[in-house]
Amino acid sequence: SLHAWDCWNEIRLIAQADAYVCACTHTLRAYRDWLRGRYGDLDGLNAAWGRRHRSWDEVPAGLEPGRSWIETLAYQRFLSWRTAEHLTFLVEGLRAGDGEHPILAHQVELTPFHTLPESPYAQAGVRGDDFELSRRVDAFGISMFPAWFNTGGAETGARLECGRSAAGARPFWVCELQGSAA
Repeated sequence: SLHAWDCWNEIRLIAQADAYVCACTHTLRAYRDWLRGRYGDLDGLNAAWGRRHRSWDEVPAGLEPGRSWIETLAYQRFLSWRTAEHLTFLVEGLRAGDGEHPILAHQVELTPFHTLPESPYAQAGVRGDDFELSRRVDAFGISMFPAWFNTGGAETGARLECGRSAAGARPFWVCELQGSAA
């Protein structure tokens, strides 16, 4: 009776929240470790960012709207990487228990459309890179709520095409489709 696993419904690390769900000490430590892996040491980070941090504890995450673009983009890249790693964790867990059925995941807002003015913490990168995420699953999909999102035909088509494009050669699914006008 099972056709496929949808291992992550509407991929996101923030859900119905006013800010990033997790910017705890563990996440900030992981972020700074990720930066250390990219820049080698604090001197490398300072040179790349044009900063003079004296310790890793001084390196801020780009959490709030209005932070400098360096911190904001770096933190979004980290969240995108972490999202892809979490998706891989989910896929590997399902494959360990069921190597037969395909595994998919789906977005509600594809990256080009995820910059809603009513949600300033929802910058485009916080849901991950659609193309990278789709490479980690057997099929990729989206949710479509045209009436709720107030999308006309052109935007609805663009959303479908962005999702299909991210899926590449993998099957592309509309995993949730609004069935009424309101």
